[in-house]
Amino acid sequence: MNLPWRKLRLTNALLERAFFTSSYASAKKKNLGPAKFSKVKPLTPAIEVWDQIKIKELSKITQRSIDDIFEALFYIDRADVYGKVSDKIPRQDLKKVLEKLGIRGRIGPPPVETKIEHVREKIPFLDAVRQPPPAEEQLRPRRPVVTVMGHVDHGKTTLLDTLRNSHIVDEEHGGITQHIGAFSVPVPQCKLGAITFLDTPGHAAFSAMRARGANVTDMVILVVAADDGVMEQTVESIKFANEARVPMIVAINKIDKPGADPERAKRGLLEHGVQCDAEGGEVQFVPISALKGQGLDELLEAIVLQGELIGLRSAFEGLVEGYVIESLTHEHRGKLCTLLVYRGTLSKGDIIVAGQAWCKVRSLFDEWGKPLQKVEPGCAAQVTGWRALPAAGDLALEVESEQRAHEVMKVREQASKVERLAVDAKVIEEKMAESRKSYREELEARRALGYYRKRRTTIRAKETEEDNHPALHVVVKGDTDGSVEALLDILETYDRHDDCRLDVVHYGVGPVSLSDLELAKTFDGIVYAMHVGILPETKAVAKEDEIKSFKVIYKLVEDIKAEIGNRLPMINAEEVIGEAKVLQEFLINDKRKKLPVAGCRCLKGDLLKAETFKLMRNGEEIHRGPVISMKHMKNEVKSIKTGVECGIMFADSDVRFKENDEIVCIREYKVNQKTSWSPRGF
Repeated sequence: MNLPWRKLRLTNALLERAFFTSSYASAKKKNLGPAKFSKVKPLTPAIEVWDQIKIKELSKITQRSIDDIFEALFYIDRADVYGKVSDKIPRQDLKKVLEKLGIRGRIGPPPVETKIEHVREKIPFLDAVRQPPPAEEQLRPRRPVVTVMGHVDHGKTTLLDTLRNSHIVDEEHGGITQHIGAFSVPVPQCKLGAITFLDTPGHAAFSAMRARGANVTDMVILVVAADDGVMEQTVESIKFANEARVPMIVAINKIDKPGADPERAKRGLLEHGVQCDAEGGEVQFVPISALKGQGLDELLEAIVLQGELIGLRSAFEGLVEGYVIESLTHEHRGKLCTLLVYRGTLSKGDIIVAGQAWCKVRSLFDEWGKPLQKVEPGCAAQVTGWRALPAAGDLALEVESEQRAHEVMKVREQASKVERLAVDAKVIEEKMAESRKSYREELEARRALGYYRKRRTTIRAKETEEDNHPALHVVVKGDTDGSVEALLDILETYDRHDDCRLDVVHYGVGPVSLSDLELAKTFDGIVYAMHVGILPETKAVAKEDEIKSFKVIYKLVEDIKAEIGNRLPMINAEEVIGEAKVLQEFLINDKRKKLPVAGCRCLKGDLLKAETFKLMRNGEEIHRGPVISMKHMKNEVKSIKTGVECGIMFADSDVRFKENDEIVCIREYKVNQKTSWSPRGF
């Protein structure tokens, strides 16, 4: 019965005690002044370390000297295993070292940069690399490798046609070389019986191919047309030859054409640092006519002489080294590449690695498609047996076995992943830095508003930014790696994404497959095929304009520009139908209001009342709009012919006319825009 009362008494006692304690504490605060606290050393934040950290990395992170780290290692059980700054410390020893140093540490995963560095350190030991230079007694003379360069349509391919009695130029679409071609030309003057020529494209789109040609050659033949002189790609070719540090021979072509001026070509070359040997320079100049065969013997003699001056020699024994000139998927032979050999002798069954691809050589062919048994230094051949296509320009190296090839591919794949990771990490870091900057700016702005003006809500509306720009999505397929590379280089110059986005969703070498078409459909895009076919199953399901095939690169680029224009908002255009001259202004009465009427004579075309009219004064547009009245001899008419006088009244009665004003009848309509993007050379 008394239990509730006991609870009440206990509650009152607790409340009284709480009140007393609070009051006492308050009074004590007032009477004794501020409380005094002893100085407490703040807790040192933990540093981030990781398992297998290097001694030099730990020294940098802890900001302790290398000697301090070694001294701490001296006190652990396994001290004798550490002697170099590159030695790694396992987790169990790392904890003890941190303890000895008096440092709080948190063991976690290594940073991305460290992972990348560790992989890069392994690559030289696991990857296939070039051999040391051969001994002097192993060296033998080899064929010279000559790259023919110059501006488009200056006669490079015609020169090679004449040298080897072929008609390649007739087979090239648009008369433009679109790949690097490797040819062996018999030359009686040469001790080894032949010279290997590389023909590079001269069009602006193939800059990367020209650079690659200059980097894998012994000398450059710079073809300059005597009637054109030095042009854009001529200058670029000179630059590539200088950067590659290869000697140059100038062939001044088309000397038989009317208007040919070899001296003008020489002066133009001199402006870019290329001086003729006859005038004190170091470059041989040979006037030729590739079409008529004039001067070709002198050109070949110049090449042989230059080769003797250089002293071209290679080791014919040992592991093969060379360069991938071009790669493609052949309809019958499968994946193949044109390989230029610089060291060793390539034979069937050899194991070759190049970039991210490897092969066991199944067959070798020359430029005519004839089988070869071996390929010696200074020679080029088509090589089949590739598991994947190497990239043009890749260094090709022979390895001892398929197992070794797999090891090389594994380490290169790992290195490629790590490099991509490094790029991604950099992008993420930049994004985070940008976000931190935005946050700080927003925080400072809020602080500037003052406490009471801060937003009270803790929930921010989701900010979404929609991209409403039109877009063109493309899939790019080409017959060779070089063709695809050239197209991608062109598309990378696109800089009008604010008007219309241009996205390459996929690219590759080989015929257009069903997966290419399906990918393009997913993005509502277009497949662009450069010099490749379409698989039958793909052609069967493809609709019109879903796949566009081209033989010439500039026509493909023009089509892409047109497609971009089709996606831009349409703009107004006008067609002039007729023109009239104002002879005099009349004012007519209409319900107590005077309305201006232009007395005119039609000078050109027809004036159609249903169309739009412009009033021009001194070349400037004064007014544009419809007319409500068009009369001839007091009769309302719908049209006026040339030479006929008439009266015209605009719908806007405030428009006034002056003598000699022009009235233009126009038809307005909508047209597609043209993109202002103009890649170099197009």
